[in-house]
Amino acid sequence: MGRAMKSSLREILIESYVADVAIAVLLLGALEFGFRVLCLPLWRIATYLFTAIAIVDIPYSSPGVGLHDRFMFVNAVFFCWVR
Repeated sequence: MGRAMKSSLREILIESYVADVAIAVLLLGALEFGFRVLCLPLWRIATYLFTAIAIVDIPYSSPGVGLHDRFMFVNAVFFCWVR
């Protein structure tokens, strides 16, 4: 009885699944924010490709960096920096 009462915190954590759950939560969080960062650029690439397929030609795109590109960059940096 005395041995069971003197279990260290390390032994309790090893026997429980706290570390496994913590790692799973961290991985899911990383996947979520990775998706959020890549969502807008991947959407723009997909739109460009679908337009190219639909018109069977190269779609017009502005060669300069526009406001939309800057918004995507700021959004990506914000999500990486905050989390």
